[in-house]
Amino acid sequence: MQTSYRRNRTRTVPKRSVVINGRNSSVSIEDEFWNELVAVANTRGMSVGDMISEIDRQKRTANLSSAMRTFVLRQYYNFDESD
Repeated sequence: MQTSYRRNRTRTVPKRSVVINGRNSSVSIEDEFWNELVAVANTRGMSVGDMISEIDRQKRTANLSSAMRTFVLRQYYNFDESD
């Protein structure tokens, strides 16, 4: 019996309104990544908006949501951001 992966994908990725470098924007990112991003920002004494602005300035890809996910994973695995 073959199960269709597409049929089981019912969860949508939340879109969140954020201020990035002083401009209103939105990003689509899963709750798990968002929650960890908030935790990192809190640990650093930063607002989430400031954290996202920093990620935006340092990103290596055009897609901010992907850069945010990569940032969280790098924090989780304790990678140096300069790698």
